[in-house]
Amino acid sequence: MNRLRFMLIRGYSHSIWMDIRQLLEQLLIADLSGRIPVVHWGSNSFYNGKIYTNAFDMYFEPVSNYAIEDLMKPGYSFFPSVWQYDNLLMSDPGQVSLTERSIGEMLESDADVVVCDTYANKMSALSLVGEDHPLYGMDTMHAYRFLMRKYLKLKPDLTNKIMKFFYSNSLHEGPILAVHVRENFSINAFEKNSINERYHGKVYKMKRQPEQNTNDTLKLHQIYRIHKVNKLETSNKVYHKEIQYMVGKFNIKKIFLLTDCTEILDEYRERYGSMLVYTDALRHSSNDVEDPYLETHMHRRQNGIDAILDAYIAAKCSFFIGNGYSNMSKAVTYLNDWADTNIKLMYWVPENSSLANYAVTNTIVYPDNKLVGKFKQIAYSTHRTWKRLKDR
Repeated sequence: MNRLRFMLIRGYSHSIWMDIRQLLEQLLIADLSGRIPVVHWGSNSFYNGKIYTNAFDMYFEPVSNYAIEDLMKPGYSFFPSVWQYDNLLMSDPGQVSLTERSIGEMLESDADVVVCDTYANKMSALSLVGEDHPLYGMDTMHAYRFLMRKYLKLKPDLTNKIMKFFYSNSLHEGPILAVHVRENFSINAFEKNSINERYHGKVYKMKRQPEQNTNDTLKLHQIYRIHKVNKLETSNKVYHKEIQYMVGKFNIKKIFLLTDCTEILDEYRERYGSMLVYTDALRHSSNDVEDPYLETHMHRRQNGIDAILDAYIAAKCSFFIGNGYSNMSKAVTYLNDWADTNIKLMYWVPENSSLANYAVTNTIVYPDNKLVGKFKQIAYSTHRTWKRLKDR
């Protein structure tokens, strides 16, 4: 009889879509190591409707025929070593040291049960797939899309809610533009966040620099929109220019708005009127000290439902504009095999940041440069280089 080996995937964060990204990463590791995945988002999950239940099962079908109770056997061995059969329902006893958590250690472990509730913030396991694996040669975005189709099956009641909303609001008549807008952020706080600087630096180094001749065709095929902002500007005002461009280019009939901020909803209702469609999701005001929709476990479950419904409805729309820093927006890009012309992710950099000097900034955001021809391109590139040197 073949020995059964498991991977227990626990909830990790306060964001349901961050947890799902972590889940997809660990599902790939389970697949590579030949383990049976078991997902359990317990009482520590911010989206659990009751204390002693599995929050994942409230939204999705199980990814296997096993539950956490099947792993709580005294005869099983566990990795990391802080886990035992009698503490699987507790908070992570090793969350301070976080030892024995690398992908290599998980793959090499011979334990009956490998427990995972950490997230490496990138699909590093993707580089380990062999030529015979379906994900071989895929980038991160396409890999997430593949894994979502394979493992994430919504509960029937949520699927019915999505279809009811979609057809009752005539979104099937299209073309429909979905827009995800978060609360306006402080540029002062943004500048102090070194994580954003490091993240952007990595993005720019990984992405091939766009061509200097940025005509409308090239702009349409670029997913990213990089915006320079100063302390006097509203961070979200750049959305409207992008929306107007998409509405005029593709004859958009309706706009589906995803937001958890009441001020954003009021602004868009006033601006777009009858074109605007939105769900009755629980929302908060930017003046709230605490999020009112996280007061009780039932509020938390409803917030999880709202986040899932918004993302899946947006993924059924014709076009999407989102926030590149948001797990919600990224989830929408993973839930559909979008053409590059149909999705745009917005990023912001402070105008005095070194990142704002990258050529990619001016080439992606509504460029004024109309130069064509090889020699004019060289002249333009030389001019930009000289200007950057003078500004140092």
